[in-house]
Amino acid sequence: VIGGAILVYDLLTHAFLAYYLFMPMIERSADDLAAMVVLSAESWSSRSAAERPEVAERIAREYDFRFDPPASGLAEPAGPASAYLGALAKALEQRTGKPAEILTDARRVWYWVDLPVAGETVRVGFRADRLSGYPVVTLYLMLALGSLLAFGTAMLFVRRVNEPLRRLVEVVRRSGQGEFPAALPATGPEEIAQLI
Repeated sequence: VIGGAILVYDLLTHAFLAYYLFMPMIERSADDLAAMVVLSAESWSSRSAAERPEVAERIAREYDFRFDPPASGLAEPAGPASAYLGALAKALEQRTGKPAEILTDARRVWYWVDLPVAGETVRVGFRADRLSGYPVVTLYLMLALGSLLAFGTAMLFVRRVNEPLRRLVEVVRRSGQGEFPAALPATGPEEIAQLI
């Protein structure tokens, strides 16, 4: 019972940490990336056709964004980064006022998003390894490891309390049958040691 209660407490603690700490961090990170993507698209779009290649090269060098997407072969991303990409799509939609669909190439090396900028659609790409931290996966791993640690600690605590009680019950049972068992060592938590 104690182990289960500690496990429930641990799960609730992790849920609160996830909701009030990690999810806001993920959303803030996605909003920062969305700001960089939109600003880059606006900078590129505001230039003349002759200036755009130079601007695209500078943005690629400084921010690792691209404006030369593949003609075909893009698909919806799947896997551990998709939760972060959902937060990114939401942040892009808030910044542009239009729904944003993030796609990936066949090798899943680049992510691409079409943004409405100054009356035209600009497709911007960013490398998939930019999301290599996988904050959502990290969150789930922390939850799992924290829960295992809490459960293991609870089991040690329960064993530490139950073992002296089990020995005491055995001595009382034997005494009730008329035997005179040897005295028990006063070990375990203080309350149990006082009973012995």
